[in-house]
Amino acid sequence: MKEVIIVGAGIIGICCALELRKQGCEVMLIDRGSPGGGASSGNAGVISTGGIAPYPGPGMLSTMLRLGFNRDPRVKFHWPHFFELLPNLVRFLRHCNHESYAKGVTALSYLLKDAVELHRELLEESGAETLLNDTGWLRLYRTEEAFAQTARERTNYDRYGVPYQLLGAQEIRELEPDIALAYHRAIWLTRTPSVRNPEKLCLAYFDRYRSLGGRFSSENARQLTRKGNQWHLATAAGVLETSDVLVCMGAHSNHLLSTIGLKIPLSIERGYHLVYPPAEGKSLARSVLDAEQGLCMTPMDTGIRVTSAVNIVAKDTDPHYDQILNLVPQIERIFPMSKRAADKPWMGRRPSTPDSLPVIGPVRAHSGLWLALGHQHLGLTAGPKTGKLVAAQMLGKPVDNEASAFSPDRF
Repeated sequence: MKEVIIVGAGIIGICCALELRKQGCEVMLIDRGSPGGGASSGNAGVISTGGIAPYPGPGMLSTMLRLGFNRDPRVKFHWPHFFELLPNLVRFLRHCNHESYAKGVTALSYLLKDAVELHRELLEESGAETLLNDTGWLRLYRTEEAFAQTARERTNYDRYGVPYQLLGAQEIRELEPDIALAYHRAIWLTRTPSVRNPEKLCLAYFDRYRSLGGRFSSENARQLTRKGNQWHLATAAGVLETSDVLVCMGAHSNHLLSTIGLKIPLSIERGYHLVYPPAEGKSLARSVLDAEQGLCMTPMDTGIRVTSAVNIVAKDTDPHYDQILNLVPQIERIFPMSKRAADKPWMGRRPSTPDSLPVIGPVRAHSGLWLALGHQHLGLTAGPKTGKLVAAQMLGKPVDNEASAFSPDRF
């Protein structure tokens, strides 16, 4: 029986642990925090099957020059970290061409195409089907000009079979009558559900893993060492030994990988959210995105969760809440809200790679070391498929050729 230690119990680590356990492996899942915490709990809750476009692409350089002044609410660049971010920025720019973009779309389409079905299977196994809100995702545009900029995105949807409908102002009003702001156009991604509580989803999958005999330890993984054909993982409680280690620590992965001289080119995208109760008598039926402001609103058990877009830093620093707090007037214009649940926003950290593709698979130079990280905004969506890919590779089963796009050895 293969024995595996998985470091990191976010949605990716949990899904990998569950799949490996289902396939008969002896699994120890380790995290210094609680399972399903961090970015896995505080995201927008969208299972984004339409998130198939990588960020780097043709024309991105001119866009970056405009965004670099931090005048666009969708992106905030932390300039004090410029020189630390520069190597990854250069790598990013190398992917801003037609060839890399096309490869990225193909890879992400493969990773996300069956995300909804795989989540449904796990939700049914876990007895948590009611967490899924299957009403689609509404992407809203204030102007015809903003909508016209989605042409390439819609071409990708058509090519890779992502179902959607185009809506005008009256159709938007019929679908979401309580949205206060008038929008000109919308793309309704009809096969993109949302989750009523991402943390509960993670815990439901974690409980399913534990019910199958999976083990968990609340430990801080400090150091990796290779001795003979075994990995030694040092924690505060002692040293664990295993033939196979899977690192799923998200934005913090390099803290552990650096102890063996390995560094994946990760940047940290910080995301923020606020929670509002809807105003009396008002409701939101589905997750909606104001595309020009980068604001996503998702109805959840606790109220309407409002998430901001991209805040790029090189390392952990104190939170900078101004990105989302500056948008509060916009938030309250879009939808009638009651007083928000807390003045202080929640903050999480997304791991971002230069090509916008996650890192999934074995590290050739380190036998028995596996990675599943760097999912950026797609961790919740791609968790189950990532678990299946990792399990197949670990157990020597065939995987599709498209999986090679995620290899750690591409850097």
